[in-house]
Amino acid sequence: MPRQNNLRESLISAFEKLASERPLSSITVGDLCREVGISRNAFYTYFDSKESVLKAIMHADFVDYPQRLFPLFGEDDGEVSALLLMKKSYENVINRRAFYTGLEAHNKAQDYAAAMGNAMKESFLFTMEQRGCQVTPERDYILEFLTAGQIAIIVKWIRSGFRETAEEMARFYIGWTGTAMKALYDDRTFLEMAGE
Repeated sequence: MPRQNNLRESLISAFEKLASERPLSSITVGDLCREVGISRNAFYTYFDSKESVLKAIMHADFVDYPQRLFPLFGEDDGEVSALLLMKKSYENVINRRAFYTGLEAHNKAQDYAAAMGNAMKESFLFTMEQRGCQVTPERDYILEFLTAGQIAIIVKWIRSGFRETAEEMARFYIGWTGTAMKALYDDRTFLEMAGE
């Protein structure tokens, strides 16, 4: 049995392994416990459901790094920081290639897209908060646009067999959504910015 401080990571690894082999709907807490060799009570010390394991993976891939790295950037580093943070997210996906390929192969995108989208949205909300931006109705729609767009291109990227590099994907995404990102962090509305 894994040491206590490694149990959480072992459960995440077991979930990744199982999700790479079969549909999410067929994975149970019991399966995860058997993979790791622990009791259900031990599982519930770290997670409250199998869905929370999926959320933890998505959080690690799309939220943890931006939260750690953001304080290193200045106010004028918007494009550079966005590119680096997006690149890291895409690198995280590649580092879990078997997991994401399995998710896409054995599930419909909507089976995991909600967890992915929630993590991405949390990352955007974190950067907005750090920059002192309030969520307005327009920004709320922009958040949905940015997250839905990123999910769509990640799913296509997985389906393509990761043909493009993480940096190419980050450049595509920033290039395509740059104006929306500016509107997310700017005090002016998108239409006011477009009128410049």
